[in-house]
Amino acid sequence: MTRRGDLRGRALAATILSVVLLGLVISKPWSGRDGTSPAEPVPAGAEGLAVTPGLELDPDFLAAVSLLQSGDYATAVEALRRFQARAPHVPEIHVNLGFAYLGLEQPGRAEESFRQALQLRPEQANAYYGMGLVHERRGDLDLARGAMRTFIHLADAADPYVRRARAALWEWEAPLARAKEASDRR
Repeated sequence: MTRRGDLRGRALAATILSVVLLGLVISKPWSGRDGTSPAEPVPAGAEGLAVTPGLELDPDFLAAVSLLQSGDYATAVEALRRFQARAPHVPEIHVNLGFAYLGLEQPGRAEESFRQALQLRPEQANAYYGMGLVHERRGDLDLARGAMRTFIHLADAADPYVRRARAALWEWEAPLARAKEASDRR
């Protein structure tokens, strides 16, 4: 498993999720004909995440998504930061920043971005996926496993990254299983 190729796939999935969520914001399926919103948030996207009310489509965000998909992480960070200055309450921005920082091999900044997303929306599944990657890079497989398990719990079963998360868990748990087997033989 190569980290660079794997990270690009994960970044692409996070980007696609963000675009889907923003598309739902544009269409405003939760608003009535008079433009009012219902009292309860309406799920958006396959993962059932609520979209941040009032989020408007922005050229900087679309540019950042494209840059993130193409692997131009430094420029994606710049574009996301510009959008974040206008809409700091949008967790999707923080998640995308986290994946861009992972692409730049800056796990500390990535973790900070994922944590900010989770402070804004604790059920932001893809932020837990990113946290799992951060903890893996730091060698803390206990925290990585916990984050991935949380992602699996929150994500829609049809999400293609659930399968990848399960594979990562299997890979991270294999050394524990071998150590337990060796211990049991003694």
